[in-house]
Amino acid sequence: MRTTVVALTLLAAACTTVGAGTDTLRARVTPRPTALAQNVWTPTVTITKSGEPTSTALALSIRKGSERRTLKPRATKRGTYSARVIFPSDGHWRWTLTSRGRTLSHGALRVGLTFELPYDLAVAPDGSIYFVDKGRVLLWHPTTRHVTLYARTPSNEVSALVRAADGTIYVADIPGGRIMRVDTARRVTSVASIRAPGDMTIDPAGTTLWAGSIENGVYRVDLSNGHVELIDRSIGVHGLDRDAAGNLYVHDANKISRIDAGTGVKTTFSDLDGIKLLAAPDGSVYASAGGPAGGRIYRITPDGTATPVVGTGLTGPHRDGRALDAKIGPFATQFASNGALLVTQTQPIAAIRRVDLATGTITTLARGD
Repeated sequence: MRTTVVALTLLAAACTTVGAGTDTLRARVTPRPTALAQNVWTPTVTITKSGEPTSTALALSIRKGSERRTLKPRATKRGTYSARVIFPSDGHWRWTLTSRGRTLSHGALRVGLTFELPYDLAVAPDGSIYFVDKGRVLLWHPTTRHVTLYARTPSNEVSALVRAADGTIYVADIPGGRIMRVDTARRVTSVASIRAPGDMTIDPAGTTLWAGSIENGVYRVDLSNGHVELIDRSIGVHGLDRDAAGNLYVHDANKISRIDAGTGVKTTFSDLDGIKLLAAPDGSVYASAGGPAGGRIYRITPDGTATPVVGTGLTGPHRDGRALDAKIGPFATQFASNGALLVTQTQPIAAIRRVDLATGTITTLARGD
């Protein structure tokens, strides 16, 4: 975790007491938010004793998991202190105001842009993660570890996202029945019409896109002119990816099919009812499977053997640790530049998570609601 300078100019205080009787210290922290869209909090602390402003030594601590920062508020006048708190990462933070080791006030707040439905994601070479939430494209920054708004689309529900090498992003609008382009200037335009597009994949050159419809069919889209061609009548496509050789892997009814790049022949790759597919360089395919009660991420080898690598199949408290113990509702997967597996989840909370495939551990990069 990057060490972030947390500069305080504290003007804050809350209501708790230290001591008893006439020696009681009282603190009032304002503002006292429950959520911050940005990563900066500038509270004011007012300290009184027996109803009169008084001076004391203050410390303000913030903590989230193993992250912890302690700051010394600066006095602006007798009984009033100021601080500027910069949170090192998004998420749920707790704060405690103390005087000589005794708690004056405490609270909790959520830092960062919130999100609910991260259905898909894409990774840039610098490690930035683009992901969708309802009609928005959000961006997680690897240096700041904060989530910001990248673009807003006219859609109410974006189901899929791919990113071309030049930085152009394409998103699938399920209710609008269209594929939209988000250019590097963040302008949004419609590219092609496809009924209920559920997932997409793109060629390395960024000239052709393949989209699967949850109302049946796999379509090829010429991105230069928007021409759409039906290439296969797969059923209820909720997942689609393409390997380096050009073969397509398709969520087809309740199984995963493989469409050969050379012959166009379709065969069964796996009997797993897996969605949001990810073709790996070693010939395996990662797939999300499960339902509202929880799910798993499976690695499927070329012979069709499916082995779970993330999840128990049930949902439960959100915890980092052993990936196979994570009680989550996973959705999409993508590889980070270092080979780690990135996973979006919608249950028990919305989150972007990282799985170290070598150690089998899972950690949280960003949390939503």
